[in-house]
Amino acid sequence: MEINNIKKISFIGLGLIGGSIARTLKRICPQIRLFAVSGRQSTITEAYEAGVIEML
Repeated sequence: MEINNIKKISFIGLGLIGGSIARTLKRICPQIRLFAVSGRQSTITEAYEAGVIEML
């Protein structure tokens, strides 16, 4: 499977590893829609405001 065929990816947690992977994927393939859940709302808000994930 090529990464260009992937349209959506969801993350459970945006800690050091999940956040790093999400930011890298968004940088490499900006057309991919990224979604996430996290134990802290502030983490989700920060990722949304940075343009890493699609919606709150």
